[in-house]
Amino acid sequence: MNTKIMHIHITLVGGQNIPIYLGIYEKSPDVVVFVCTDKTREQSELIGSIVKLKTEYVIVNPLDYQDIKLKLVQLFENYKENRISFNLTGGTKLMSLAAFSYKDTWEHVDFDYIDQNYQLFNLNTNTSRVLTSTIDLDTYFKLSGNHIKSYKKLEQYPRQILESWIQVRELIHFSPGEYYNLTGTLANKNNQFQLTTKAGSSYDYDHEKDEVRIHLVNKTRTITRVLAFRQANDILLNTIWFELEVAQIFSKWKFTREIYHSVVVPYNSGSDKNEIDLVISLGQKWLFVECKTQVNDIKDIDKFRNVVKNYGGLGAKSILITDAPINDRVIEKCKDNNILTFSLKQAKNNSMFMVDQSLFLMLESELFTSNPI
Repeated sequence: MNTKIMHIHITLVGGQNIPIYLGIYEKSPDVVVFVCTDKTREQSELIGSIVKLKTEYVIVNPLDYQDIKLKLVQLFENYKENRISFNLTGGTKLMSLAAFSYKDTWEHVDFDYIDQNYQLFNLNTNTSRVLTSTIDLDTYFKLSGNHIKSYKKLEQYPRQILESWIQVRELIHFSPGEYYNLTGTLANKNNQFQLTTKAGSSYDYDHEKDEVRIHLVNKTRTITRVLAFRQANDILLNTIWFELEVAQIFSKWKFTREIYHSVVVPYNSGSDKNEIDLVISLGQKWLFVECKTQVNDIKDIDKFRNVVKNYGGLGAKSILITDAPINDRVIEKCKDNNILTFSLKQAKNNSMFMVDQSLFLMLESELFTSNPI
């Protein structure tokens, strides 16, 4: 009776989970063998629980070259009648060297490596190709050892809310000082929904109708706009309109697969922030976005850094996007924490490109030439 030839995928574990997961997903094996250490056993089991395939765990001493080689020989012997693929991306350097030393001995084993741009290199044939597998948001967070509580996709919003930033931009353009005087003052006052400035501008939120009436005065004219849609007050005072404007910019980017807004994650003891303004899915990479019309408290940078560190994993990139120009102190703080920065106003004033083009060029340079595994 013929025994079915199985596809056995062996993967070294250590470092980031995503290239290990993508390697498994790309190969579609029958059995996954995780070569791990005592310290990375839990990491291996996490990945194993997500891929939902038959799994095996081989524990090695990461500092004992002979122990690693002995365990690998046993593995190769056990599965020598089957098709074997071997992902060298994870693990320690010693583990990778021990495995690769068998490249010429075990010719039936395909040795692969996945680089920082998710190119899969077949080390037997010296060929490469771009991985086609992608990761959804929920799986991405699980691979980082976290779970999301909630998030919203842009298509879930009514058009009035999604395009609320257009009305706000009109008001800001008419009288920026009066607009920010009204909204900035009310944002810092709980349960106050009406305000009139000395110049005669006013903000009036009707709770029953769930609509906001804004009347602005400048030197020569007045303007009145009524924003009549659900959560209008919250969208204005908490600058959600700006988050939606930035989301609309990202929706034009050729690398954007999905946009998640207001991503809520469980509180972590290492962070006092548990909401991420935007998470942009690029299929295999993720961008965490903090949206602020301007940075009023530099401590917000620390909060953003912590939430990316705790929930984004080593492979996530982060960026602070503001409306107003960013001062040198904030830029330096962001650089120290590997956070990219971008100001819509500065890009508009200083670049020969459109604002969205300037943002995309900067991100493509950073995302696809850095972020090593």
